[in-house]
Amino acid sequence: MNNILKVLLFFIIIITFIGCEETIDDMQLPYVEQMVVRCTLEDGMPVKMTITKTLPPLEELTFDKIQINDVTGYIECDGIRYPIQYSDGFNYKVNDLIPEIGKEYSLVLNWRDKQAHAKTRIPDRITIDTAYKILTKKNVYGLYYTWNIIYYVEFSPNQNSVYTALNTQSYNEQDTVNIYSNVAKRSMDTNSYGRIVIPFFIYEWVYDTSLYSQVNEYNAAVEAYDTPFYDYFLTRYKGDSPTDIFSTTGQGNVHWNIQGDGIGLFLGFSSTKKHITL
Repeated sequence: MNNILKVLLFFIIIITFIGCEETIDDMQLPYVEQMVVRCTLEDGMPVKMTITKTLPPLEELTFDKIQINDVTGYIECDGIRYPIQYSDGFNYKVNDLIPEIGKEYSLVLNWRDKQAHAKTRIPDRITIDTAYKILTKKNVYGLYYTWNIIYYVEFSPNQNSVYTALNTQSYNEQDTVNIYSNVAKRSMDTNSYGRIVIPFFIYEWVYDTSLYSQVNEYNAAVEAYDTPFYDYFLTRYKGDSPTDIFSTTGQGNVHWNIQGDGIGLFLGFSSTKKHITL
C-alpha cells in the first residue's frame, strides 16, 4: 500500500510541475540596447571602426538587425575633432586622421538618445633583440612521447603597455595567416633582468621533431597595446557567445573600455615585426 501511495504522489508532483511551466519571452530577460564598438588606432594606418548594436538575448541575430548606419561623433586629438562617417556594412571611417605613437585620442559617439565614449593612447614600439626555442618532451599516459616546441622573443618593455606576440605565415601571395600565442604580458611582467619573455609560436603534440627542424624561418611580431587591453584579454571569453567576443546582447562580464551607452574597445597599438631564423 505504501508503494502505491508513493507512486501516486510522484505522478501528482510531475503533473504539478508540468502545469506550472511557463514560456520565457525576451521581455523577462535583462536587456539594455547599446552600441557595440570596435575601433583600433595603429600608428601610421587609417582608422578601423565597426559599430553595431546589441539585441535581446532570445532574438535571432541577423545582419539587418544589428546594423546601424546613423551614428555620429568624432575622434579628438590635439584639440582637433575628426568626424566619423558611415561607410558600408558595419564600417565607419574617419578621414584625415592618421594615428601617431605617443598621442592620446578621445572617442565620442551619438546614436538616438545614447552616447558612448572612451580614451586611448598609442604605445611606443619595442625592439626584438633575442629569439629562441625550447623543446619539452611529454610522456602521454606512459604509452608514447610527444614534444612541445615553443618559440620565444625577448625584449625590454616600455611603460604602460600590454604585449602580445604572433607568427605570420604566408602560404602564397594572397593567403597570410596570423597565429597568436594566446599570451598577454604587461610592462611589469618582466623576468629578473627586467625583460619580457613571450611566446610567438607554439607547436604542440609533435611526434617527429626532425620534421620541424627543416622549418627554421619565422615572421614574428610583437603588438603593444594600451593598458585597458589586459583586462579585456583576461575576460574576453566571458561573453554570452562562444564564437563572438563582441556579443550581440551586451550581457556577460567582459571588461570593455567603451563607457556610457556602449560596449566594446577603443584601443591604440603599435606593432614590431622581425624575420627570425632559428
